[in-house]
Amino acid sequence: MANSPFWSAVRVPCDPKTNRYDTGPSPAFVPPAGQNKVGSHKVLVDMRDANGKSLDTGSHAYTIVWGKPYVYVTPTSGIPTAKFTLRGKVIWPGGCPSARAPSSSTFKFSWYKVPATRIALWTTTVSTCLGGIVDTGTSPSFIPPAPLNYPSTFVVHVAVYDSSGSPSGQIYAAPYTNTTIYTVVAAPASPNTNPSPAQCGTPGAAPCATATSTPCQTAAAVHPGTPGGADVAALLTLAALGTLPIGGLAIVFSPGIWTRRSRWNRLALLIGLSVLLLSVNACTALTGQNPQTSPNQSETSPSPSPSPSPSPTC
Repeated sequence: MANSPFWSAVRVPCDPKTNRYDTGPSPAFVPPAGQNKVGSHKVLVDMRDANGKSLDTGSHAYTIVWGKPYVYVTPTSGIPTAKFTLRGKVIWPGGCPSARAPSSSTFKFSWYKVPATRIALWTTTVSTCLGGIVDTGTSPSFIPPAPLNYPSTFVVHVAVYDSSGSPSGQIYAAPYTNTTIYTVVAAPASPNTNPSPAQCGTPGAAPCATATSTPCQTAAAVHPGTPGGADVAALLTLAALGTLPIGGLAIVFSPGIWTRRSRWNRLALLIGLSVLLLSVNACTALTGQNPQTSPNQSETSPSPSPSPSPSPTC
């Protein structure tokens, strides 16, 4: 056998009732150095006779286990200024370790994007194990540490050390670290404190004001036009406003008056144009005057004209 035996039982009698050789229980052992890594192993037995000749062999599976660490973060995401808490555990399969195991466990939590950017968050030591679990309980509140607090995913890491300061279970190739993910999300945009006023005519806003034109403005706008579709529309507007005689406008804007060349047609055209010119001149005179009079301004009564002297009689 390649491995040195760690126990030998000699002169083991055969039990005639069971027709078996039984060594009985051995003393307590731990897995021998070099054969004590976490995982599955085999315990081998080799039975030899009194002369040392091998009679038979047998084996049995044996699994070396160790407590596994876990890390939890609550909640798992938030804005750069949101708070979160940590919690660490070591869960021992099969129950809490015996007195031969480390008497205390130190949990060290850190935060990073890549391992080279690690930032320490929290360190705590736990000396109790209940139900196979070593539990740190809930940590104080933290926020994502600057400068690693921009919108992205980050690693929350825990490492567990024994009472000697060594990584817990490392000599047995047991895991002593674990990680989880925290996501930093962008903060929502701040509301606009000076909203632009609502457009008129929209729900909740005042109705839009209707632009009005004075008859003089309409007449002045129509006067430079030439007979056509646009002038006919202007004619109807002026007629509706009552600013020009319908007959005079009809003469000016009649399609035939511009094509016929008789003297009467020309005369009618001149009359219509005169009416338009008079309307524009009247509007110009009105707009040149001050439309408002100061309430403190008093009007002076015109002095009476002297009575004409009686004509001498013959």
